[in-house]
Amino acid sequence: MAITIDNIWFETQRRIALYRTGTVMPDSSLLGYDGNPNAVDRDNSDGELLLYYSSQGSLFQQSTGDMWRKSLLPNTWVTIGGGSGLGDANGNVTITGDLVVDGDVTLGQPSTAIILGKIGSDLIPTQNDIFSIGSGSKRFLEGHFSELNANVGVTTCSVSTEMVYFHDPGDCDLGLSPTNPAVYDDERNLTYIEVLSSRDTTSIVQANSADWGNHAPSERIQVLTRSSLNLTFSSSDGNGNNIYYPEFVTVGTDNAAGDARWDDITYAHAMVLPYNTTVKKIILRGTATQSATVNIGIHTNSGVTNPNSIEYKYFTETPTATAENTFQFNNEAKVFTFADTTSALEGETLGISISGTKPISTTNLSIVLAYSD
Repeated sequence: MAITIDNIWFETQRRIALYRTGTVMPDSSLLGYDGNPNAVDRDNSDGELLLYYSSQGSLFQQSTGDMWRKSLLPNTWVTIGGGSGLGDANGNVTITGDLVVDGDVTLGQPSTAIILGKIGSDLIPTQNDIFSIGSGSKRFLEGHFSELNANVGVTTCSVSTEMVYFHDPGDCDLGLSPTNPAVYDDERNLTYIEVLSSRDTTSIVQANSADWGNHAPSERIQVLTRSSLNLTFSSSDGNGNNIYYPEFVTVGTDNAAGDARWDDITYAHAMVLPYNTTVKKIILRGTATQSATVNIGIHTNSGVTNPNSIEYKYFTETPTATAENTFQFNNEAKVFTFADTTSALEGETLGISISGTKPISTTNLSIVLAYSD
């Protein structure tokens, strides 16, 4: 009997429709078609008429093994597999359940592969020293590891890492000295292989520490403490007015000999420097500092050439550097900092003066000196 459209709908709706060229038709004839189902001619044969009017989702398998699925009515088919594998799937594919693939898998080319699940196995490349994670322009933000074992081989005199220890620079030893600070490039990558040697750790730190000049290994710190200084700053001008004068602190002895006005300073107020010296900072607190503005001056005889002058024997009355603070409370500690340059050279003198807008009474000082060769 001839196939009718009613026969087609009955057959396709009562079963899962999988058609092949050898599918038996209702009239016991064979479907007979073995080409691309998108090219069927419904007027050509009953088999092609059956494929044309099959329901959406129907499947058709050619004798080559190529598999097709009807995606749109009336007659649009897409490939979902081939005789030697799955082939291509056009559009979205959703798989519910496990997917087991026996063979190579390519994901995300040229589009992006997004992995939402967790990885339950090792990640092992197929070849050694071939593949990378990330790139120079596409870096991962963070890496979290319980243990990191890195075996980094150096072949081009450029290593993109910071905190990895290497043992043998080999033939690529370019050398590095403190006069060549260009250890890192703009992206903080090591560029001189000499820094990979454990013997050059000091050079790495020295060349890349922004504050290296302030805390070099050759620098030595000394702290002088002066306590129970009675700083009044003032004396009468004879007309009942108080004039505030700076007072000079003893720094040339470990015994606090007391503060003095300029006319009364002695050798105890001048320290002969054993090295090139910088006054790093001075910390001051007094029992009557509330609302007082206090100025601390640094004095030296640097540049004074007349050996018979008081400035040569002690230091100049005019300070070479000053720092100032205003106090809110009594017994409040304030830090006075100075420019980080050499205050005086080895063999020159150093003196410290303190002045204020009011007497600050009993005062303690901590004077931090830095010596360098």
